[in-house]
Amino acid sequence: MFYTIMLTLHNLWRWVVVLTAAWALLRAWSGWLGKGPWTKADHQAGMFFTISLDVQLLGGLILAFISPILQAAYGDLGALAMQDPFRFFLTG
Repeated sequence: MFYTIMLTLHNLWRWVVVLTAAWALLRAWSGWLGKGPWTKADHQAGMFFTISLDVQLLGGLILAFISPILQAAYGDLGALAMQDPFRFFLTG
């Protein structure tokens, strides 16, 4: 249940990342092309974009650790050791 909720939130949050990236880029480009000074609103746009990326990364890491696919792989590591998709990620 928690995995499904986290997966849905992670999926929806990507649109927040895309929108804040567009906002920050538009602010930066308009200031650069207009040769305007760096304002507090420009700084906030970049800050919100960075925060949204950090939240997305944290959600992805949480999903990676609670993923049923990876839990099954770690549970039966011997059987999966020579299968190509898991071999790269599980051998260290």
